[in-house]
Formats: sequence, structure tokens, C-alpha cells
Amino acid sequence: MSITQVLAGKLFDVVASLGRPFGGIRPRRIAHRLSQIAYGKKFPCEADFRWYADRHGLMMKLHPYYLIDREIIAFGGYELALQRFIEKEIHSGMICLDVGANMGAVALHLAKRVGETGKVYGFEPVPANARRLREHTAKNAFENRLQVMECALSDTDASLELLVAAPSHVNQGMGSLVEVDHGDLTHKIAVQALRLDSFCDRHSLTKIDFIKVDIQGAEPLFLAGAQETLRRLCPKLIMEVAPSGLSSSGYSSKDLLSRMETLGYNAFALKSSGEKGMRLTAESCSPTFTAENVLFEHQND
Repeated sequence: MSITQVLAGKLFDVVASLGRPFGGIRPRRIAHRLSQIAYGKKFPCEADFRWYADRHGLMMKLHPYYLIDREIIAFGGYELALQRFIEKEIHSGMICLDVGANMGAVALHLAKRVGETGKVYGFEPVPANARRLREHTAKNAFENRLQVMECALSDTDASLELLVAAPSHVNQGMGSLVEVDHGDLTHKIAVQALRLDSFCDRHSLTKIDFIKVDIQGAEPLFLAGAQETLRRLCPKLIMEVAPSGLSSSGYSSKDLLSRMETLGYNAFALKSSGEKGMRLTAESCSPTFTAENVLFEHQND
């Protein structure tokens, strides 16, 4: 490493350690830029990773080369509005699903909140991500409350082709069943898919309190395989609404909200505080509406 890279790395470590407990040093681009200078040109090996505690005390083995890892190292967590929702709304004894769990930033927080009497199922079909999720589960001694499911939730119980980024790509959270034209998804792997309805039958689930879904445009496929479960168990959901990904499934943001309404759900913006915000409807929603997190609550709640 050059002197510039070494100095940038040391400064990044200082900025991250000072800012992590309260959400990072502002402006956020300072931490990202320092990380890119220090670590952005060298693909890390296993020995380069270090264990970090996020703002909730959860241990993860991370490297700032990767975007999500960097967010946790520098800012204490990934998707902080979602993490604040979890802190407010998820309690001991709940049953939760993380669909598109990646290496566990959300699943681990869910597992901490549900406690020893609750259960979290983390669905992650990409083998490298699932391996990291299992490692983080063990490090936090959550084996009895967080079960890693190395499969995708979709509209079929079969093997499917998943598009993923190269191992050297900085964002390992982009795997998709549908985004065939995404320029960064250059590799194809075969993964096992399940319908949520089938999964619940196999595991005799009679309660689900919360589901987080972030699967890069394949949300309509998930919903097609989850209709019976959503109508019967009425869990709360938080989903990403990204029109660029949804279009690969033949959907728009408006279509997704309309589909949820037919399943008996109301949609709400999620505030940065993690609280429920304004009501969203398919009728008033633009086809290109974009949101990292939309909260869906069943009308019976």
C-alpha cells in the first residue's frame, strides 16, 4: 500500500470509531471517500477481514472494501431507518423472516430482538453470503434462534437460475432472479427456490409477525408464492420498492402496491426514525415511485 493509502486507512478507522455509536460522521461521503482511497483497489482475502460490533453490539466480520460492510463499520448499521423500526417494533417471542438476508445485518438484529423464545429465518441463496451469515450467527451465539436457509423464496419449488455479481464487486447484495439486463450481474448460479406457502407447510408455522423483503425486483415472484400465508397469518412486511428492478418482473411500483392491496394490506412510508409515515396507495402512487423501505400492514391489524 502507498503512504496515501495507509494514511487514508488510519483516518478512516478514526472517523469510523468516533462516528459508529451515533450513526457516523457527517457528511457521510467523507468516510466513503477515505475507504475508497485506502481499500478500493485491492480485493480482500480472508485474513484482511476484522470483527466489528455494530451499534447494537452485534459482531460481524467485515472489510471496508465492500459497500454494506463499510456502512456498518463507519455508521454502525445498514439501512438505519429499518434498524430503528426493528428496535421499536420487534419484541421477544416473535417469528420473523429476512428474505434476502445477505450476510446478516438485519437478520442478526431481528434475532437479538426476538430473544431465546423467538425465531428468525434468514433466506439467502448466494453461497458466499450464506456462509458469512452462518459465521455471524455462530459468533453471536444465535444458532437456536436464527436459522439460515440457503434458498430463495419465489413462486415455485424448484431450482432456478440466479444472477450475481463477481466476487470482486463492491456490492454483494445485488443477486436477482429477474434482472437479466443488469450490467453488474455477470455470473449465473443454480439455487433452490421455495414458495413461502410451501415453507410454512413444511415447518408447520402458525404465526409470522414480520417479514423483510429485499430481493432485487423479484418481489412479485415472492408474493405469488406467499398469497396463502399472507392472507392467513397477516404479518407486517417491509419491502424495497425499486421500479428499475420491478420492471424486470413486468411490474411497476404502482402495480406492487396494487397487488398488496388485493392481499388486504395498506402501505406506509417509513420515516428515518423507523416510525410509520404517510399512507401510500396504488391510486396515488407513481409507476416510478422509489423507496428503500415501505411498511405494509394488514387491514385487520
